[in-house]
Parts: sequence; structure tokens; C-alpha cells
Amino acid sequence: MSEVPPSSSSGFSLGSFNLGSFVSGVGGVVNSIGQAAADKATAAGETLNGIGATDAATAAYQNALYSKLGGQIKALQTQRQVDLTIGAQKADVAAAGFKESGSALNLLQDSQQQGALAVGVVNTNSNIQTQGYLAQYHGYQAQAQAAGAAAGAASSAAGMQTAGAVIGTVATVVGTVAAII
Repeated sequence: MSEVPPSSSSGFSLGSFNLGSFVSGVGGVVNSIGQAAADKATAAGETLNGIGATDAATAAYQNALYSKLGGQIKALQTQRQVDLTIGAQKADVAAAGFKESGSALNLLQDSQQQGALAVGVVNTNSNIQTQGYLAQYHGYQAQAQAAGAAAGAASSAAGMQTAGAVIGTVATVVGTVAAII
């Protein structure tokens, strides 16, 4: 009868070869490969987030430009309406044979003040809207930069996990060969 070597407490053992350690090493390698794949997927997702944020930043900036231009047009239209109103008032005063003095002058001054106020309100509202779009633009730019940094970090992590998998594979193979020899 040949003698059977006693089994070790950590699993099946053939000489100094330990099956439990081998399987554990292979499991670590597989885990590293899986983590590397997950990190690559994360990097790809963050890259897409960055592209989306860049597109949104571009749209917000264009909206700011359109808002500013629209405000300028609206201010010109408002000023034109004020000028037409004042012109009509002057024509009415002249047609009635009055001078631009007293009540007529007060009416014209009031119309000019109201017109200046209306143009000021249009400009203020346009500036508020434009600044809102510019704030969105800067926020989306920051979001795009953060996504780019996250994509870079995930890509680096994937590279490190891949390197770890290669090193783990080599260590497992070398350890197995050494145990068998």
C-alpha cells in the first residue's frame, strides 16, 4: 500500500502545489480583468457625458447671443414707438396752434421719461436673460471638464487593473510551475 499524503487545511495539495491558492490566484486575475472592463465602460460613459455637456454649453452660449440681439432689437422697437408717440404729440400741439410750453411741454417730457423707462426695462430684462444663459454656459463647461477628468481617471484605473491582471497571471503561473517542479 502506498501512503497518501495528508491533506492541508487550505485545500487539495500535491506536494507543494496548493489548489486553493491557485484557484484564488485565478479568481483575483479574473476580478482584475472584470474591473478593468468596468473602468473602461465608465471612461466611455464619462466621455459621452462630456460631449453632451459641451453641446449644451454651445447651445447656452448661442442662446445668450440670441437673447442679447433680441433685446437690442426690442429696445430699438420700443424707442421707435416712443419717438412715434412723441412725434404725434408734437404734431397735435402744433396743429392746435399751441407752443411746446406749459402742459404740452409737460406731456412731452413725461412721454420721453416713460419711453426711456420702457427702453431701460427692455435692456435690463435682456441683460438678465443673457446673463442666465451665460451662467448655464459656464456651468456646462465645468461639467464637461469634470466629465473629461473622470473619463481620464477611469481610463487610468482600467490600465492599472489590466496591469494587475497581467502581473497576477504571471505570478499564478510561476507559482504553479514552481510548486510542481
